[in-house]
Amino acid sequence: MYHLAILKPKYYKMILDGSKPIESRFSQNKIAPFGRVHIGDIVYLKCTGGMVDTMCVVDKVQYFNLTPEMVEDIRQKYGKQIGTDKPEEWATTLNKKYGTLIWLKDVTKINPIKVNRSCGNAWFVLDGELK
Repeated sequence: MYHLAILKPKYYKMILDGSKPIESRFSQNKIAPFGRVHIGDIVYLKCTGGMVDTMCVVDKVQYFNLTPEMVEDIRQKYGKQIGTDKPEEWATTLNKKYGTLIWLKDVTKINPIKVNRSCGNAWFVLDGELK
């Protein structure tokens, strides 16, 4: 399966330099990637406002039905690998109900691909490979 993840510049750069091996998504509802991403899937990466220019492979996935205590455990255990372990940067995550942690490997730059604006969505399950 193929996915498109749109990332803020800070986190996009951290994935590229290897300091952020885990992509995390937290939500109030069961929306993608929750339950939709699996080991071996391809994830295309796009920095907000840019073109798709990176792809990677899902190495491991964990799904969570969250409580505030679980969010705190995730922050402490995986925060640095997700991009921050500062409690103040996790404050809005404490009220989320669903969480997905996605370990990424084989991060590779590709020829840029233009895609339509996302209208606020930050994760898409694709019908097939981007071209």
